[in-house]
Amino acid sequence: MRVNTVSDRLVETDMGQRLTELIPGPDDMREHDAMMPFGYVCQPADVAAAAAHLLSEDARYGMNQLLTVNGGGF
Repeated sequence: MRVNTVSDRLVETDMGQRLTELIPGPDDMREHDAMMPFGYVCQPADVAAAAAHLLSEDARYGMNQLLTVNGGGF
């Protein structure tokens, strides 16, 4: 059995929007885009692609990995 983890940070979802409203700083997700190294907040497809990779044959020998999907941001 393989056990790996995908860890995300701020993702553009309803929960991500609620989070931006709770933490100090801009309440608008688009304002957070400028603070991210790639120029945009993580998208659900970015997290899905990371999970798909860990489930693929390309990662068949990976074990106990923590894949952080944050684009270098917070």
